[in-house]
Amino acid sequence: MDVLELWKARREGRFTLKHWIWAWIISARPIALPWVILYTLFGALLAGVEDSISCFGAALTVAFILTAGHFNNNYMDVLLGIDRYVNSPGEAEKICSRLKPYTAAAWLVPLRITSMRFQMFNEVAFLFLALATYMFTVNPLKHPLTLPFFVLGVFLALSYTVWWKRWRLGEVAAFLGHGFSTVTFGYLSQSPNIMVAVLAGVPTGLLSGLAYSVDQFVDIRTDFVRRVRAVYESWFNSKMPLGLYVIVVFVFWLNVVLAWVVAGIYPKGVLLVLAVIPLILFKAPALQYDRDRALRDLALTATWLIPALMCLGATI
Repeated sequence: MDVLELWKARREGRFTLKHWIWAWIISARPIALPWVILYTLFGALLAGVEDSISCFGAALTVAFILTAGHFNNNYMDVLLGIDRYVNSPGEAEKICSRLKPYTAAAWLVPLRITSMRFQMFNEVAFLFLALATYMFTVNPLKHPLTLPFFVLGVFLALSYTVWWKRWRLGEVAAFLGHGFSTVTFGYLSQSPNIMVAVLAGVPTGLLSGLAYSVDQFVDIRTDFVRRVRAVYESWFNSKMPLGLYVIVVFVFWLNVVLAWVVAGIYPKGVLLVLAVIPLILFKAPALQYDRDRALRDLALTATWLIPALMCLGATI
């Protein structure tokens, strides 16, 4: 069920439990969960998993924090005026964040499919779950160095829309929240070596920030023209073909990973990520003529395939 069906059901007064469930799933954006879960596991694997409860508790904690952040973003865009209430999908296409092939959450509140209160309630619920999971599984008394990164994750989840996005720092938020703090948090749940933990999170943070810049390109003509901008537009003024940009930043990222392997921070098995080169070279040019499908496939590569390959590589 998509957002247009939900809107029609709401307009026609036939919004049932089935529609509420689908509205909740769309709001939560579960497609992004492997992104943070696998990176957290990757950090734990790099450190050597000695406390399995803490390892899986860390992964579950970041999943809850990310989900809370999604619910926060769903209503804060409207509350802050980045998006606003509209009366039809046609109006939403002109003034709201664009629908993406992997999420339609941006239209739920503007189209009044769900209320702000619904989004706020779920945000608070998942923050509570994150705190409870962190306290009883990771245990800050046992792993005290994880506490600053837990706080950082919660702060990023609650401040992304209200501060980072408005000040054109979305890539920085993605760097810190999706790729850096997750790996570092997972590493510190197993080992107190904070120097290696911090360094281990840098390449994954870079990939997360670069992936964000591609994701937000499609919003340049709506919420990123006059209010906030993505690095993509700021650096290249939208003149570089998006496919070429993807190839350039991906090659740059591979060189960073190679440097981390040479330095001994990552094991050689992480070079399994080289296996996605043909996929990137095939899908990046498709952004020029089949954007939605190519964007979906590249998003799945960045959030599912690459983290999975890194986890597998860390075990070799």
